[in-house]
Amino acid sequence: MTIERLSRRSLTRQCPTYRYRGHATPEKLLEISLFFLKIGIVGFGGPLVHIAMMEDELVGDESKAWTDEGIFIEGLAICNMFPGPASTQLGIFMGWVYAGMTGALVAGFCFMLPTFIIVVGFSYLYFAYQTLPSLEAFFYGINPVVIGLIVGASYSMARSALKQADDDLISYWA
Repeated sequence: MTIERLSRRSLTRQCPTYRYRGHATPEKLLEISLFFLKIGIVGFGGPLVHIAMMEDELVGDESKAWTDEGIFIEGLAICNMFPGPASTQLGIFMGWVYAGMTGALVAGFCFMLPTFIIVVGFSYLYFAYQTLPSLEAFFYGINPVVIGLIVGASYSMARSALKQADDDLISYWA
């Protein structure tokens, strides 16, 4: 074994977080910020969509390869134990894995920034123009769209879950 490998191995024993925590560079921080701004803007559909997007784009050989599947699954399991949105927590974890504490802060800030701006913008529009009939109609029109998105996501998840249950039953009886 080389000296570098020995020192890394002893450091991993002394500090278990060593194998997870990345080191921040300006290039990594820019990559983190762009990725999580994108997810925050286009990742409509809730935490399950965010988690799937992170797994597809950050984990594995055909991705940005910020980490491997095992560390991603461990992070997801830890994030699911805590209260709050698991996708935000997992995003912060992925930032930490890739670029340390600074990466975690950048990931969290950039992940939440687009939603914050959208909510503030809609709040301003609502309170400034709530008496206009067209704006009132717009906000009433959003309700069926949101309900449709929730029903569509529920249908998709139910199909996946039932297919998995069918596969499990078939393998059990076979």
